[in-house]
Amino acid sequence: MRITLDVLLFLFAHTPVYAETSDSVSHYSVGASVGVFSALGRKDAGVNLVKKNDGQFYSVYVDYQTSRADSNTYDVLWGFPLLEGGIYVGDFTHTRLMREYPTPHYYSSLGASVITYFAFKRHLVQDKRFSMGYAIENGVSFNTKPYNKWNNVDNEFLGSRFSIYVGLGLYASYRFNNNIRTELGLDFKHLSNGSLDKPNKGANYIGVTLNTSIPLGVNENMSHKDALNAPRSLSEESEAVSSDKRPMADENGREKRKNKYLYMDASAICGGKTLLEEWVYNYYEIPKEHESFQTAHYRIYPIWGVSLAAMYRYSQKYASGIGLDYSYATYADKVLEIDRKRGKMNTSSDKHVLAVALKHECFYKQIALHMSIGTYLHRKMGYMADVDEKRYYETIGLKWYPLFLHNKYYVGYNVKAHLLKADCLELRLGTHLFNKR
Repeated sequence: MRITLDVLLFLFAHTPVYAETSDSVSHYSVGASVGVFSALGRKDAGVNLVKKNDGQFYSVYVDYQTSRADSNTYDVLWGFPLLEGGIYVGDFTHTRLMREYPTPHYYSSLGASVITYFAFKRHLVQDKRFSMGYAIENGVSFNTKPYNKWNNVDNEFLGSRFSIYVGLGLYASYRFNNNIRTELGLDFKHLSNGSLDKPNKGANYIGVTLNTSIPLGVNENMSHKDALNAPRSLSEESEAVSSDKRPMADENGREKRKNKYLYMDASAICGGKTLLEEWVYNYYEIPKEHESFQTAHYRIYPIWGVSLAAMYRYSQKYASGIGLDYSYATYADKVLEIDRKRGKMNTSSDKHVLAVALKHECFYKQIALHMSIGTYLHRKMGYMADVDEKRYYETIGLKWYPLFLHNKYYVGYNVKAHLLKADCLELRLGTHLFNKR
C-alpha cells in the first residue's frame, strides 16, 4: 500500500511531453492482450508458500481516446487520457502453493480469476506513431479457488470468491498505418478482499503484457495534435477551458475566476473487517478436532466513523490537506476475549480510535482518487495490534461526485491498511463545507 501511494503520487505529478502530429485517429477502439505473469511469494513464519510459479493474464477491452472535441477541462489538463474498460482472465491454476510439512499430501492453487475493470491511461511521451505512459486500473475479481481447509488450505492469498482489483502499469505503444496499435507493458496486479474475509494475504502478480487494438472507424475531426495544447504547468492550467465552457483566463493570461480555494471535507464512514486475531487463533492454536480449526467462515464486524479534513484545492487536478479520523470499533471486546483465550492477560482494548492523517486527492471529472497516510493519537486494540501492526496506516480509494448533486456531495470507498496489510474496507458519504474561493 505504501509503495502504491508513492508510485501514484509520482505518476500523477509527472508532466507529459508531446510532439507535433497530424494523423487522424478514432475515438473508440477494441483490443485484446496476453501476458506472462508470476505470483509474488510471501513468507509466513519464514516459509515461502509459492513452490511453482507461472501464470497468464488475457483480456478483451474497449478504449475511448479523449480529445479537445469533448470540451472538458480535465481532458486538457491530463493530456487527453485514454479511458478503457474490459475483462481480464488470470490463469494461475498451475501455480503450486504448499507449506513445508514433512508429508504433504497435495498442492494448493491460486486457481483462475475473472476481473471486470476500468483503466485510466495517460501518455507521458507521444509523437505521430509512438507513445509511452502509465495506466491505473480498478475493478472487481471473481476467484475460482479461494481458501478452504479441505482441498486448498495453503492458499492464504485469496480467502474469498470476490476481491477488489488494483493494477498499475507502464507501457510503450506504436501505431501502424493509422489503424493497428501494438503495445508492450510492464504490469503489477493486486487482488485483495479488503479484510472482509480470512485469510487475506492478497495475491500480487508482476509480468509483461502484449496488447493489440484496432480502431472502430476514423474521426477526421480529431488528431494527436490535440495533445500539443495540454498544459505543462500550473500557470498554463489557468488558460484551459472549464467544464462550463467559460474561459478561466483572459487574453493576457489573467484568471477571470479563482480555481484555488480552501474547503472542509466531511464524511461519514461505514466499514467492515474480519479479525486477524480470530484467524491466528483458529489456524494455529485450537485443537485439530475443533469445528473451527482452519475454518474459512469469519464474522464481519462493523466499523462506524467520521472524518474531517482541511483541504487546499491548489489546482483543478489536485487537493491536499490534513484531518482527523475517528472510528468506533465494535469488535474491541472480541479482541480482548481472544487475547484472554490465548493467555494474553495484560492487554487492553478500547472501541474509540482517533488519528490524524495527511490527505491528497487527484481529480478527473466526477471521479477523485484519494489517499492518506495517518498516525494514531489514541488506539488500544489488544496484543496483535501491538506486535503485528504499526502506529501508522495508509488508505487509498475512489470518490464519485454525482452531477445531479451539483458536485457538492460524494460517495466512495477506500481500503485501509497497516504497512501494506489490509485492515478494513470502508464506504464513505461526504460533502465539502465552507468553500473559501
